[in-house]
Amino acid sequence: MMMLQTLVTAKSRMSPLFDSDHPCLIVLVSLYIVFAASAHGDDKSLVRPAPKPVPVESYLKRLYEPENQRFSFTADYSGGFDQWQADARPLLQQLLGLDVIVEQAGDHQPTVEHEDSIERDGYSIQRGTIETEPDIFIPFWLLRPQGEGPFPLAILPHGHDRLGHDTYAGVFHNESHAKDSLAQDRDVAVQAVKRGYLAIAPAVRGLATEADKVPDAYKRHGERACRSHLMHCILAGRTAVGERVWDMSRLIDWAGELPEVDAREILMMGNSGGGVVTLYAAACDERITVAVPSCSFSVIASEEGRIFHCDCCAIPGILEGRQTTGYQRNAF
Repeated sequence: MMMLQTLVTAKSRMSPLFDSDHPCLIVLVSLYIVFAASAHGDDKSLVRPAPKPVPVESYLKRLYEPENQRFSFTADYSGGFDQWQADARPLLQQLLGLDVIVEQAGDHQPTVEHEDSIERDGYSIQRGTIETEPDIFIPFWLLRPQGEGPFPLAILPHGHDRLGHDTYAGVFHNESHAKDSLAQDRDVAVQAVKRGYLAIAPAVRGLATEADKVPDAYKRHGERACRSHLMHCILAGRTAVGERVWDMSRLIDWAGELPEVDAREILMMGNSGGGVVTLYAAACDERITVAVPSCSFSVIASEEGRIFHCDCCAIPGILEGRQTTGYQRNAF
C-alpha cells in the first residue's frame, strides 16, 4: 500500500453534505492505492505483474528519480505547506495548459442560456448551457432547493459516462439507466440539492456525448472521443484536464454571482474522471472550499511501469513537474 498526497485542500465552514459539528474544515486529501486484485473485485488486470527485465526497470527508475521531481513537497520546505501550495499552483496551471487558454480566451465573457425550470419534490431543475470560450457550449443541469437561500454551491463533474450530467441530475433516459444509476448512487446532484446545495451537474468535455468537441472522426484513436480530444489539446499546448478545469471555473464565475448562492461555500465532487477534474480544479481554483474526488486517482506510473488512468487524464511533463510515482510519494 502507498499513500498519494495532493495539493488539494478544502477550507470552509463545514458544509451540510457532511455530518459534523466542527466549524472549520481543512483537508489534505490522502488517497490509498492498493496493488492487488482484491482491492478492485475480480479485476485480474490489477494484479502486480511479473518483474520487468533489468534494463526496463532501471530505465523507469532513472525517469522517475526523486531529484527529477524538483517541486515535490517535503517536510522541510521553506515556508511550510502553505508556501509550497502558493509556489506550486502557478506551475500546475502551466502544466495543465491554463496559461494558453487564458491567452486565447481570457477576455471571453461566458454567457448562459437556460430553459424553463421544472418543479420536483423539494427542488426545481433547469437545463442550461454556458459558453466557456468562443463557440464552446457546455450543457448543464441546475438544481435549486426550495426557499430563498443563500445556498452553498455544488459543482459536480462526471466521469466517463456519455450521459454523465443527466445521470448526476436524475434525468434518466430509460428504465435501465434509472435502475443502474440509482443502484450505484450516481444521482449525486439530486442528493446534493436535497441536502441544501444549489447543485450544478455539467457535461464534461470529451466525456459526455453533448460535450464532444472533437470526436474521433477518422477512427484513429480507438473511436474514443476523450482520446481524440486529448490529442488536439496537446498539439495546441493545452490538456484535456486543463480545459475541463477551465469549464468548471467559468461555471463558478457565473453561479457565484447568483443572488441565491453563498459563494463562500463551494463544493466540488466527482467520480472517476470527474474526480480527476475535481482534484485539479481544487488545486488551481482557491474558491473551491471542499473537494471530494472519488475513485479518481492512482499513482501516475508505478515502479513496474503500469499506467492505469485514461489517456485523457495525462498531463505532459507532470512527473518532471513534480507529480508522483511509486518512487516519490508527495505530489500536487
